[in-house]
Amino acid sequence: MRIYKILLFKLLMALTLSGPSYAYQNGDVILISMDCTLCRMIEQEDGGKYSHAGVIVEEKGEIYVLQSLSRVEKLSLGEFLRLARKGSEVRLMRPIEFEKHSPSSQEFLILFKSLFEHLSYDRDFNWGDEKLYCSEFIVKFLNYFLEIKIKPNSMTFHYNLDLWNRYFKGEVPHGKPGFSPNDFLYQNEFTSVQGN
Repeated sequence: MRIYKILLFKLLMALTLSGPSYAYQNGDVILISMDCTLCRMIEQEDGGKYSHAGVIVEEKGEIYVLQSLSRVEKLSLGEFLRLARKGSEVRLMRPIEFEKHSPSSQEFLILFKSLFEHLSYDRDFNWGDEKLYCSEFIVKFLNYFLEIKIKPNSMTFHYNLDLWNRYFKGEVPHGKPGFSPNDFLYQNEFTSVQGN
């Protein structure tokens, strides 16, 4: 009986530590907070909790996250969640168009591998070039599947202006098109699946 309790305890611990358990669906946007200076600047700028985002895809029964950090790549869900700041909340947003039917994994992966995989990270937040930052990648990727396209917003840089000036080497893209991870929270075309 004692061995049974120990095994049950270990199983419960493994399930608890393996990350949140939700009904993930292709196209869900997963939002996390990362622990870095740029991450804090992003969160402070738009008053949100999140500084990084990825998009969910299921492949052969496993959940993966397509993301752009150092480059556009596919990570396991566990690898992606390890990027999150300890103790921070994970949020899942779903395109309302995908509530009844989301694109197949095959459709997602074919598009990802043919147009996006291995593209460079866009440290300049330039919407018009070949490089992609996290939420820019997600918007451009999901727009291939959405009838109602996600539009970029006008970026603002009001907080930490000295830091932004240093980051952008004096050419802060204030007013240029862009999209923050927190912008997914305010889109009428998305609904919250998990998180506050």
